[in-house]
Amino acid sequence: MDGMIALLKRGNEAQRMEQVAGEEGVSLVDFLSLAAVRFLDMVYLLQDAFDAMDGSVPLDRRLDMFDPAYMVATARHVSAHKEAACQYFTRITGLFNNLNYAAMDAPDFARLSPDIQTLHESVPITERRAA
Repeated sequence: MDGMIALLKRGNEAQRMEQVAGEEGVSLVDFLSLAAVRFLDMVYLLQDAFDAMDGSVPLDRRLDMFDPAYMVATARHVSAHKEAACQYFTRITGLFNNLNYAAMDAPDFARLSPDIQTLHESVPITERRAA
């Protein structure tokens, strides 16, 4: 949990830098932190009040979803440029959002979980972010 809080703080700092300097003025490391925080916000912290599945999520499902979201958000992704990182986070965010809308016993849920793991494993990672 401490790692997640540290990431959120780092992402907040990176967002402030981006507001001042623009995306071009933010280093790749800061861009990756910001992308990870935006991912976390979109797939875990925010809920869709208009969707029956995502609008009121039972605690056990939120706890089950925490580990995969934490895995993605805290990994140090190796990326040569911001565009590749942006493509990765866009794809994985889409998969997680679809997972959020699927019932745990639905075929989509069973299909999406391995898709997320496969995509995550396809991107080189040096280490987990330190708290």
